[in-house]
Amino acid sequence: MYRDPLYHQCVFAALMVAAVVREAHLLFWSKASQTIPDKKKATIIQVLRTGAFTFLFGFFVWNLDNIFCNPWTRIKHAVGWPIAFFMEGESVISRVHGCRT
Repeated sequence: MYRDPLYHQCVFAALMVAAVVREAHLLFWSKASQTIPDKKKATIIQVLRTGAFTFLFGFFVWNLDNIFCNPWTRIKHAVGWPIAFFMEGESVISRVHGCRT
C-alpha cells in the first residue's frame, strides 16, 4: 500500500508551526514575557531561530528525498551499504532534528 508522504509532511509542519507560534506568543505577547530578562529572551530567540532554520533544512531534504525517490534509490543501491544509510532522507531528518534538541 502506497502512503502519501505529503500528508505526513503537512501534519508535521503544522505541528512545528503551532509550536513556534506558541513560543512566540509566550515570548512577546503574554504576561509571562514581561518577567523574562532581556538577555534570556535574546538567548531563547536565538535558539528558536536556529531550530527553525534547522527544521527548514531538514524539511527541504525530506522533500527532495520524496521528489527524487526513484533515481535516488537507484544511486543508493549502486553505492551500497553503509554509505546508502547516510543518504536516506528520513535518517537525515532524524539526525538534523536530533542535533537540534
